[in-house]
Amino acid sequence: MPKKSKTKNVKRRSSDDEQLQPKLSRVEQSDTPAPLCFQSPVSLFESLIQPMGTEQFFREYWEKKPLHLQRSDSSTASYYQSLFQLSDLQSLCSQGLSYYRDINVVRCINGKKKVLNKEGQVKSSVLNKYLVQNKATIQFHQPQRFKDELWRIQEKLESFFGALVGSNVYITPQESQGLPAHYDDVEVFILQLEGQKRWLLYNPTVRLAAEYSLESAERIGSPTHDIILKAGDLLYFPRGTIHQASTPAGVDHSTHLTLSTYQRMSWGDLLLDIFPSFLCDSSRTEVSLREGMPRRLLLGSSEGLDTSSRLATALRSLADELETGMLEVRSTHMKRDFIMNRLPPYSQQLLTPSERIPALEDMVCLRCKDHMVVTVEQSQERTDEATELVVFVLHSLKNQRESHMMGEVCDEEEEHDVSKGLKFPLSHLQALRQLQQAEQLAVAQLQLPTQEAKLSLVLALWSESLLELMLASLSTMMSHGFKSSKQDFTFGPWKVTAAKNHIMKSKDIERLAEEMSMPLPEMLFGDNILRIHHTDGYGIEFNAVDALKRVNNMEDAVKVACAQEWQESRADSEHSKEVVRPYDWTYTTDYRGTLIGEGVQIQVTETAERINMEKLKAREQIMFFDDVLLFEDELHDHGVSMISVKINVPASLYTDPNEIAQHLTLKLTVCEKLELPVIEPQTAADEAPQ
Repeated sequence: MPKKSKTKNVKRRSSDDEQLQPKLSRVEQSDTPAPLCFQSPVSLFESLIQPMGTEQFFREYWEKKPLHLQRSDSSTASYYQSLFQLSDLQSLCSQGLSYYRDINVVRCINGKKKVLNKEGQVKSSVLNKYLVQNKATIQFHQPQRFKDELWRIQEKLESFFGALVGSNVYITPQESQGLPAHYDDVEVFILQLEGQKRWLLYNPTVRLAAEYSLESAERIGSPTHDIILKAGDLLYFPRGTIHQASTPAGVDHSTHLTLSTYQRMSWGDLLLDIFPSFLCDSSRTEVSLREGMPRRLLLGSSEGLDTSSRLATALRSLADELETGMLEVRSTHMKRDFIMNRLPPYSQQLLTPSERIPALEDMVCLRCKDHMVVTVEQSQERTDEATELVVFVLHSLKNQRESHMMGEVCDEEEEHDVSKGLKFPLSHLQALRQLQQAEQLAVAQLQLPTQEAKLSLVLALWSESLLELMLASLSTMMSHGFKSSKQDFTFGPWKVTAAKNHIMKSKDIERLAEEMSMPLPEMLFGDNILRIHHTDGYGIEFNAVDALKRVNNMEDAVKVACAQEWQESRADSEHSKEVVRPYDWTYTTDYRGTLIGEGVQIQVTETAERINMEKLKAREQIMFFDDVLLFEDELHDHGVSMISVKINVPASLYTDPNEIAQHLTLKLTVCEKLELPVIEPQTAADEAPQ
């Protein structure tokens, strides 16, 4: 089993004030209908900035200039108000809010920020006094800890951006301003929840600033934007944009929500992350990087030495290796910071593994791919040999919502349910990438050398609730439920169709059994089909009925001792022979597909050619895979007989039949070649699918 790696959460701070760890309960979710679409991270962002299109937003506004979206519909205003309002804050005060950690009380006086916080816990009556008498602004840190709908929004946005998304609520009384003019080191989305707020925006003094800073009135000049935000409106501005906001006269109070993201997410931050490991990897193969520096260079005795030129040459060489892909880019710290500090998935019910552990024949898929990262790092275990590279799988499924964006890691006694990640040998990297890229994948197809390694990998992921079992056999379908599905995949002139439906109804099975004069398998999927079809009209398909038509009870057929019903029903069969004892035949069939096409068909001929195993073992991306079950029978508790058809386009791994044969009684091996029909040159067929 892989080992778990311990990772500390990185401290995150708001641009304005320090924040510490909360220990509070949540507020009930509102029933107000959402104008946002939560189907996917992309759809959520699209609905958040509508009617602006996502492509236009990133082309014209992102990191470039502010955007004000005015909303006139009452439904959006009502929904925004449901996200957080003054009454929510008043009810939360009874749950142990603390100054500094959860609440800041601030006011801008003569261009300076004055903090009015008291010590200890916050009381609702005191907050009301601050609002009414002191005209102070209440800043509430990270409300997604308490409001489910904000958790839902920010979790999707973190998946969309691939970056942490924090939030703050600001409640400001009329004719008042909470913070002086300043700029932030984050991209900011403002949602006006209650009342109105006037925003003054100024050109940046530092474009795309990497840190928070106040700016004096003398430096900021005249505003470029003077905007009144109303309930339901949205305002975006890039990091570095100087801004200040106040509540106009005649408005009881203003409540707005800031969603902030992309803190320390620049190319420079990425270079700081990847360069040490990149340089270390290159030094292993490039002797010039291992040559010693000139004597006394560190003492400043560098006269006559062209140090800058030497370093520039080395950097150009590294850049060439990076551009040609000779060395792999490995982000470690940024990945860890993001995945270990982001919100957990909004739906908590998927955090428990399925009841059955995965088996080699199962189809599996990763859960919550956006909540998992794979890193390649140096092993921390000391050995006598060179430093070993290992693979870590980190995930956020068990992250604590209550600590999101709130600072230092929890105390040890509070960390018992936080995942520390999984550690694997470097040889498991390709198999993990298979799982990341595929919609679903057979455990047997994982690119690992042994069955034990494959099972160990999926069991480790399953135990962390990262792996979901798909339908592997009919008995599994019957116990866990089944949904009809149809998948189409087109490549060149070929189209693959994989259709899966429910088990045949009993009356249809009885009718078919009478027509075929044989008892049918207990579980028959008469509508399941795998079809490979060419645009010229020919192809091949696999279905249960045609497979059963090729069933026989020959002397050499696989059989188990059981009831006489089968033998009696097949008494008149041309294949029927005397047997020493009654047997239950296992539906042995020589079915290899059904040719389709009117007038033009594929020709099937026996051949001495054999499948090119090395070509099929080539490590390529799996473009399409499916496993279609045709029928299954439990043989009166004497085992299981089943037939299924698998397709892989293109194959990334092929299971040699000889590997299976050592576990089963091999009855027959046949190699046949599909010869495509000759078509007129203008519609000539492409090569046959492998």
